[in-house]
Amino acid sequence: QTLQASAAQCSIARLSIVTGLADTTATVNNISTSDPAVASAVSTAQGGLSAALTAIDTIVQALQAGVAPPADARDQVGTGLGEALAALNSINSTDAGITAAVANAQTQLNDTITAGQQVVDDCGSGRRQHRRVLLRPPPLHLPLHFLLRLPLHFPPRPQLHLAPAPTRHATPRASTL
Repeated sequence: QTLQASAAQCSIARLSIVTGLADTTATVNNISTSDPAVASAVSTAQGGLSAALTAIDTIVQALQAGVAPPADARDQVGTGLGEALAALNSINSTDAGITAAVANAQTQLNDTITAGQQVVDDCGSGRRQHRRVLLRPPPLHLPLHFLLRLPLHFPPRPQLHLAPAPTRHATPRASTL
């Protein structure tokens, strides 16, 4: 596998965990908390997701600075996701709406956990990977709306300098009157 393909897979995996975490958080935030037991579990899940997001932010800042991410940040992501999953798994409701929302959140969270494992697999966690990160951090991925606001600067077009076409001088004709 080439280094470029590996870097692309790593970037895709990183994007997947961030988008998965955002989707899961939105779904968890929409779970009805009318039942106190559900409210407590949702609060715990939100705390775990928030902790994971904070750790991911720490990792991203380190990568953007060109330094190796703190080793404990990856563990904090795993711990936060695990806490959120345990909280969601503890919800036992007879309300069909809550049950469906929890099932959706669990599916999204499991996909996010899979993406997190993919980051570990594709981006590496050993010393060799950190050395590569120190030498060349991955490209910064900016949201599309940000890229659309950037001014575009194109190099000037080359000017073609053509010699003027020879002109024909018409000889005056004698007019016959």
